Amino acid sequence: MLKKIIISVFILTLALTLAAKVEAREYKGIAISYPEAVLKVGQETPVPSVYLIDADGQLYQQEVTADNYAFLVSEPPFVKVGPTGQLLNIGRILEGRVITVFVVDKQRGLVGNTELWLDDAFAGFTTRVDKSYPEVRQEVNVHIALLEELISTVSDEAITVEVNQITNTNAPKLTIERYEYMVHELIANHSSSFKVTASQPGNAELNIIIVAESGSRYIQKLAIEFYPLQPPRIIRGAGEVMMFPGTKGYLRDGALVFSDYAPVIRAGRTFVPVGPLADSFQAQIHFAKQDNVTELVVLKRDDRVVTIPVGYSFIHIKFPNGKIRVIPLEAPIAAIDGMIMAPFRAIAEAFEAKVDFGLSEEGKVEWIRFVQ
Repeated sequence: MLKKIIISVFILTLALTLAAKVEAREYKGIAISYPEAVLKVGQETPVPSVYLIDADGQLYQQEVTADNYAFLVSEPPFVKVGPTGQLLNIGRILEGRVITVFVVDKQRGLVGNTELWLDDAFAGFTTRVDKSYPEVRQEVNVHIALLEELISTVSDEAITVEVNQITNTNAPKLTIERYEYMVHELIANHSSSFKVTASQPGNAELNIIIVAESGSRYIQKLAIEFYPLQPPRIIRGAGEVMMFPGTKGYLRDGALVFSDYAPVIRAGRTFVPVGPLADSFQAQIHFAKQDNVTELVVLKRDDRVVTIPVGYSFIHIKFPNGKIRVIPLEAPIAAIDGMIMAPFRAIAEAFEAKVDFGLSEEGKVEWIRFVQ
């Protein structure tokens, strides 16, 4: 028994002596190493390896904690730094660039650095939502599509998928519904989706993280703006309007009405005077002019504001809940003989009316109509 005690004391003394010598070692520098040399948009590094360097150039790896090491980067707007040196390329660059990462040993006052290349290409996968302007309690599908670099990874390794809401005081509460077969679908088809709904309006941010079996992490941040519920649509104005290219007379709910200008065909589309359509939808019409030239036409109704910029190929719609819709046009809105002419279909759709038309045997538009 005494022999065992003597041996134990000897081993303990030897260990303490060696530890003291290690602590007494004079270190000349510090080195930092990341496994990645290139960091793509949305990609996050693991905790880096940190080494102390002695006078002989020997390296001694250290445990990295936020208490004993601090990390800084030369380009803070483009990279997010974790408390123990993880880096996330947050993707605000237009082209790749080299950044310098600094590590500070708080106890010994040593500083080291290394360089990484930031790539403007997305890492691993892309995301998209199926609704640009979702409303509260409206279901949104978020689609994930793997890129080539991650496709080659998942063919050899298992992966996990994490979806986390980034919380802040103004963020709406989200319900995130993942499919049981999501990971299997990503591996088999390289794409999958999950559902998100919000209980209140506001801007919600998600972190979507794919982790490979090897430890590689791929992150994309996704922001979704949820709007208040839109009041139920109320039909105002004419139930049916039918117009005829080249003819000033048109039918409003079966009654013949005349306009000062006839519809015309431009670029394969039927352009009509804006005024008669505004009247048909009971919208007030306003013209914004510069140097006596109309630059903007605005149709106002209590449930929407339709903005029509002259010379541009889109119509802008804003609803009382803040929701915005843009209707692209194949031909720009134009002033013809002093009258602002706009595509019949686009104006009708701006007020959520259904559009159809009739063709002659030669394929020419004979009439065009909206019904609401």
